[in-house]
Amino acid sequence: MTARTRNLTLNRFVNIEERLEYTEHPTDSSKTLLKQEATINVEKVPLTSYVETLVAKTINTNATKGRLAMEWVIDRMRTVPSSEPTEQLA
Repeated sequence: MTARTRNLTLNRFVNIEERLEYTEHPTDSSKTLLKQEATINVEKVPLTSYVETLVAKTINTNATKGRLAMEWVIDRMRTVPSSEPTEQLA
């Protein structure tokens, strides 16, 4: 499965196209591999290279946070009994 996103905010100056590709692990079908890539183009602003680097660092930080959050949810789903109300998960 492939998901593609594009920013709408400030798109006259910063264009970000993100692609997430989910594939089955080649040797363990119970696992999923994720490949994430983003293309960043900054135009019409001073310090273009600096802004591109700043945006790339922010995307990387947020991608790491998202992966950790997803792993936390998966771990909770494995360890919390299914009869426990979901509002107690947080």
